Amino acid sequence: MKWTWTAGLIVLATALGAACSDGSNLDISSDTRARVIHAAPDVGTLRITVAGHTYDDRPYGTGSDYSGISDGDQKLRAVTVVGGQNVMDEHQSFTKGVDYTVAVSGSGNSLKPIIVTDDNSRPTVGQARVRALNAAPDSPTMDVYVTAPDVDIVNVQPTLTSLSPGNSSSSTQLTAGSYRIRVTESGNKSSLVDVGPITLNDGDITTAVVLASPGGGAPYAVTVLTTGAK
Repeated sequence: MKWTWTAGLIVLATALGAACSDGSNLDISSDTRARVIHAAPDVGTLRITVAGHTYDDRPYGTGSDYSGISDGDQKLRAVTVVGGQNVMDEHQSFTKGVDYTVAVSGSGNSLKPIIVTDDNSRPTVGQARVRALNAAPDSPTMDVYVTAPDVDIVNVQPTLTSLSPGNSSSSTQLTAGSYRIRVTESGNKSSLVDVGPITLNDGDITTAVVLASPGGGAPYAVTVLTTGAK
């Protein structure tokens, strides 16, 4: 999977319900799953371990596919690939049968995971499900507009509102089709990120992750993680 960082660019990661092997030698027979995204803008490539599964060599701004993890009280760890510095060492309880997105965020030598549960049930036929996650440290609270490509957002209400750093929105269902994603500071119509068009297919389950520029701050970008129903 090829990844490119460009301010405002949509980057797609597709995980069609299948676990991937990112470097773990553990045989985890579990229907509990996690995917990760490296969201710490001033930290180099990371090796991220979540509940027994290791996601090797994640450059900044990139996400992974889902992999099986162990449930219960588990360890989360992130180590820099260059230098082997331990920059995150946390514990978290995972519920059997639940899917998770784990964004490794923050800055410096003390990173924190943003952990959100994922609803990967099938959207209504002909619909896609969309939510947003603000993983940009110290960013303003944001609104997200997911509209037809030619819509002027001056005349519409945001699709997802008041997204503070470290938090995700609730999901909304949209008719499958072509869309444009614009991110603004809450209550403002000036775009911080403007990307698209992108295609939301019937049954797609999409998380738009807002990221800071490498090094931190603006310009912001969006990485889109898309999966099918579990």
